[in-house]
Amino acid sequence: NDRDTETIVYTSPEFQPCAESFSEKYSFVGPLVIPPETSFRKNGNKLIYVSMGTVNNDMLEFYSNCIRAFGNTELELLISAGELADISLLGRLPENVRVERWVEQTAVLKEADVFISHCGMNSASESLYFGAPVLCYPQTAEQRAVATRISQLGAGIVLPSASAKDIRAGVNLLIKDDNYRLNAEKIGESFRRCGGAAAAADKIERLIKCFI
Repeated sequence: NDRDTETIVYTSPEFQPCAESFSEKYSFVGPLVIPPETSFRKNGNKLIYVSMGTVNNDMLEFYSNCIRAFGNTELELLISAGELADISLLGRLPENVRVERWVEQTAVLKEADVFISHCGMNSASESLYFGAPVLCYPQTAEQRAVATRISQLGAGIVLPSASAKDIRAGVNLLIKDDNYRLNAEKIGESFRRCGGAAAAADKIERLIKCFI
Protein backbone atom coordinates (compact mmCIF):
# COMPACT_ATOMS: atom_id res chain seq x y z
CA ASN A 1 0.00 0.00 0.00
CA ASP A 2 3.09 2.25 -0.08
CA ARG A 3 3.71 3.80 -3.49
CA ASP A 4 6.80 5.81 -2.47
CA THR A 5 9.22 3.28 -0.96
CA GLU A 6 11.75 1.68 -3.30
CA THR A 7 10.77 -2.00 -3.31
CA ILE A 8 12.21 -5.12 -4.93
CA VAL A 9 9.59 -7.70 -5.88
CA TYR A 10 10.57 -11.33 -6.43
CA THR A 11 8.22 -12.14 -9.27
CA SER A 12 7.38 -10.75 -12.71
CA PRO A 13 4.75 -8.14 -13.63
CA GLU A 14 3.03 -10.84 -15.66
CA PHE A 15 2.56 -13.03 -12.59
CA GLN A 16 1.74 -10.22 -10.16
CA PRO A 17 -2.00 -9.44 -10.12
CA CYS A 18 -2.80 -5.78 -10.90
CA ALA A 19 0.87 -5.03 -11.63
CA GLU A 20 -0.19 -1.98 -13.63
CA SER A 21 -1.33 -0.34 -10.40
CA PHE A 22 2.16 -0.43 -8.87
CA SER A 23 4.25 2.74 -8.96
CA GLU A 24 7.64 3.05 -10.68
CA LYS A 25 9.23 2.54 -7.27
CA TYR A 26 8.60 -1.21 -7.58
CA SER A 27 11.28 -3.24 -9.34
CA PHE A 28 10.19 -6.71 -10.47
CA VAL A 29 13.30 -8.93 -10.57
CA GLY A 30 11.68 -12.37 -10.79
CA PRO A 31 12.12 -15.28 -8.37
CA LEU A 32 15.61 -16.15 -7.20
CA VAL A 33 15.85 -19.73 -8.47
CA ILE A 34 19.06 -21.51 -7.50
CA PRO A 35 20.39 -23.66 -10.37
CA PRO A 36 20.43 -27.38 -9.53
CA GLU A 37 23.73 -28.89 -8.45
CA THR A 38 22.75 -32.38 -9.59
CA SER A 39 20.93 -33.85 -12.56
CA PHE A 40 17.79 -35.96 -12.54
CA ARG A 41 17.05 -38.51 -15.22
CA LYS A 42 13.52 -39.75 -15.71
CA ASN A 43 12.85 -43.20 -17.05
CA GLY A 44 11.49 -42.05 -20.40
CA ASN A 45 7.84 -41.75 -19.36
CA LYS A 46 5.91 -38.72 -18.18
CA LEU A 47 7.17 -37.64 -14.76
CA ILE A 48 4.70 -36.58 -12.06
CA TYR A 49 6.41 -34.88 -9.13
CA VAL A 50 4.64 -34.38 -5.78
CA SER A 51 5.74 -32.12 -2.94
CA MET A 52 3.74 -30.45 -0.21
CA GLY A 53 6.59 -28.23 0.95
CA THR A 54 8.74 -28.28 4.06
CA VAL A 55 6.29 -27.21 6.80
CA ASN A 56 2.84 -28.81 6.50
CA ASN A 57 3.82 -32.03 4.75
CA ASP A 58 2.40 -34.65 7.13
CA MET A 59 -0.06 -35.72 4.44
CA LEU A 60 0.14 -39.49 4.26
CA GLU A 61 -3.42 -39.88 2.96
CA PHE A 62 -2.73 -37.47 0.12
CA TYR A 63 0.45 -39.31 -0.83
CA SER A 64 -1.48 -42.59 -0.72
CA ASN A 65 -4.10 -41.18 -3.07
CA CYS A 66 -1.38 -40.09 -5.50
CA ILE A 67 -0.02 -43.64 -5.46
CA ARG A 68 -3.50 -45.05 -6.00
CA ALA A 69 -3.95 -42.66 -8.91
CA PHE A 70 -0.73 -43.57 -10.74
CA GLY A 71 0.63 -46.80 -9.29
CA ASN A 72 1.25 -49.51 -11.90
CA THR A 73 0.71 -47.12 -14.80
CA GLU A 74 3.02 -45.93 -17.58
CA LEU A 75 3.64 -42.70 -15.65
CA GLU A 76 6.59 -42.16 -13.33
CA LEU A 77 5.60 -40.83 -9.88
CA LEU A 78 8.12 -39.21 -7.53
CA ILE A 79 6.97 -38.02 -4.10
CA SER A 80 9.11 -35.82 -1.89
CA ALA A 81 7.41 -36.56 1.43
CA GLY A 82 9.46 -34.51 3.88
CA GLU A 83 10.34 -35.49 7.44
CA LEU A 84 6.95 -35.61 9.16
CA ALA A 85 4.98 -38.40 7.49
CA ASP A 86 5.63 -42.04 8.41
CA ILE A 87 6.28 -43.23 4.86
CA SER A 88 6.68 -46.83 6.03
CA LEU A 89 2.88 -46.87 6.29
CA LEU A 90 2.65 -46.49 2.52
CA GLY A 91 3.57 -50.16 2.27
CA ARG A 92 5.17 -51.79 -0.75
CA LEU A 93 5.39 -49.32 -3.60
CA PRO A 94 4.60 -50.08 -7.25
CA GLU A 95 7.64 -50.22 -9.53
CA ASN A 96 6.84 -46.86 -11.13
CA VAL A 97 6.65 -45.01 -7.78
CA ARG A 98 9.45 -43.51 -5.69
CA VAL A 99 9.00 -41.86 -2.30
CA GLU A 100 11.93 -39.86 -0.88
CA ARG A 101 12.35 -37.71 2.19
CA TRP A 102 14.07 -35.01 0.13
CA VAL A 103 15.10 -34.37 -3.45
CA GLU A 104 16.82 -31.46 -5.16
CA GLN A 105 13.60 -29.89 -6.34
CA THR A 106 14.95 -27.71 -9.14
CA ALA A 107 16.73 -30.70 -10.69
CA VAL A 108 13.48 -32.67 -10.72
CA LEU A 109 11.36 -29.76 -11.98
CA LYS A 110 13.64 -29.35 -15.00
CA GLU A 111 12.39 -32.79 -16.08
CA ALA A 112 8.87 -32.91 -14.59
CA ASP A 113 5.79 -32.98 -16.81
CA VAL A 114 3.41 -32.05 -13.97
CA PHE A 115 4.07 -30.74 -10.46
CA ILE A 116 1.49 -31.55 -7.78
CA SER A 117 2.11 -28.81 -5.24
CA HIS A 118 0.78 -26.97 -2.19
CA CYS A 119 1.63 -23.79 -4.14
CA GLY A 120 3.98 -22.11 -1.76
CA MET A 121 5.45 -19.14 -3.62
CA ASN A 122 8.94 -20.66 -3.90
CA SER A 123 7.74 -24.03 -5.17
CA ALA A 124 5.27 -22.50 -7.61
CA SER A 125 7.88 -20.08 -8.95
CA GLU A 126 10.42 -22.86 -9.44
CA SER A 127 7.89 -24.98 -11.31
CA LEU A 128 6.90 -22.17 -13.67
CA TYR A 129 10.52 -21.11 -14.10
CA PHE A 130 11.18 -24.53 -15.64
CA GLY A 131 7.89 -24.63 -17.55
CA ALA A 132 6.19 -27.38 -15.54
CA PRO A 133 2.40 -26.92 -15.20
CA VAL A 134 1.01 -27.16 -11.67
CA LEU A 135 -1.78 -29.23 -10.19
CA CYS A 136 -2.54 -27.01 -7.21
CA TYR A 137 -3.53 -28.31 -3.78
CA PRO A 138 -3.16 -25.24 -1.54
CA GLN A 139 -3.37 -25.48 2.25
CA THR A 140 -3.26 -21.83 3.38
CA ALA A 141 -4.72 -18.49 2.27
CA GLU A 142 -1.41 -17.40 0.75
CA GLN A 143 -1.12 -20.67 -1.16
CA ARG A 144 -4.71 -20.35 -2.39
CA ALA A 145 -3.85 -16.91 -3.80
CA VAL A 146 -0.87 -18.35 -5.67
CA ALA A 147 -2.96 -21.27 -6.94
CA THR A 148 -5.66 -18.90 -8.14
CA ARG A 149 -3.13 -16.86 -10.10
CA ILE A 150 -1.65 -19.98 -11.71
CA SER A 151 -5.13 -21.04 -12.76
CA GLN A 152 -5.98 -17.55 -14.07
CA LEU A 153 -2.88 -17.59 -16.28
CA GLY A 154 -3.66 -21.07 -17.63
CA ALA A 155 -0.49 -22.65 -16.25
CA GLY A 156 -2.28 -25.14 -14.01
CA ILE A 157 -5.53 -26.04 -12.32
CA VAL A 158 -6.76 -26.29 -8.73
CA LEU A 159 -7.68 -29.72 -7.39
CA PRO A 160 -11.37 -29.88 -6.47
CA SER A 161 -10.60 -32.61 -3.91
CA ALA A 162 -7.77 -34.85 -2.74
CA SER A 163 -9.36 -38.03 -4.11
CA ALA A 164 -7.34 -40.34 -6.34
CA LYS A 165 -9.97 -39.84 -9.06
CA ASP A 166 -9.58 -36.05 -9.09
CA ILE A 167 -5.79 -36.26 -8.88
CA ARG A 168 -5.71 -38.59 -11.88
CA ALA A 169 -8.14 -36.45 -13.88
CA GLY A 170 -6.19 -33.26 -13.12
CA VAL A 171 -2.86 -34.71 -14.17
CA ASN A 172 -4.32 -36.21 -17.33
CA LEU A 173 -5.74 -32.83 -18.32
CA LEU A 174 -2.43 -31.04 -17.75
CA ILE A 175 -0.56 -33.66 -19.79
CA LYS A 176 -2.99 -33.85 -22.69
CA ASP A 177 -3.55 -30.12 -23.17
CA ASP A 178 -0.25 -28.57 -24.31
CA ASN A 179 -1.56 -25.07 -23.57
CA TYR A 180 -0.88 -25.55 -19.86
CA ARG A 181 2.81 -26.22 -20.47
CA LEU A 182 3.04 -23.42 -23.04
CA ASN A 183 1.54 -20.98 -20.55
CA ALA A 184 3.89 -22.18 -17.80
CA GLU A 185 6.82 -21.63 -20.17
CA LYS A 186 5.61 -18.09 -20.93
CA ILE A 187 5.57 -17.27 -17.23
CA GLY A 188 9.02 -18.82 -16.83
CA GLU A 189 10.32 -16.62 -19.63
CA SER A 190 8.80 -13.56 -17.94
CA PHE A 191 10.71 -14.50 -14.77
CA ARG A 192 14.02 -14.75 -16.63
CA ARG A 193 13.50 -11.42 -18.42
CA CYS A 194 13.32 -9.67 -15.04
CA GLY A 195 17.01 -10.26 -14.41
CA GLY A 196 17.03 -12.05 -11.07
CA ALA A 197 19.63 -11.37 -8.38
CA ALA A 198 21.80 -9.31 -10.73
CA ALA A 199 18.91 -6.95 -11.46
CA ALA A 200 18.20 -6.61 -7.74
CA ALA A 201 21.85 -5.82 -7.02
CA ASP A 202 21.96 -3.24 -9.83
CA LYS A 203 18.87 -1.55 -8.43
CA ILE A 204 20.36 -1.36 -4.94
CA GLU A 205 23.66 0.02 -6.27
CA ARG A 206 21.87 2.72 -8.26
CA LEU A 207 19.94 3.78 -5.16
CA ILE A 208 23.12 3.87 -3.05
CA LYS A 209 24.86 6.12 -5.60
CA CYS A 210 22.00 8.61 -5.32
CA PHE A 211 22.94 9.19 -1.69
CA ILE A 212 26.73 9.37 -2.13
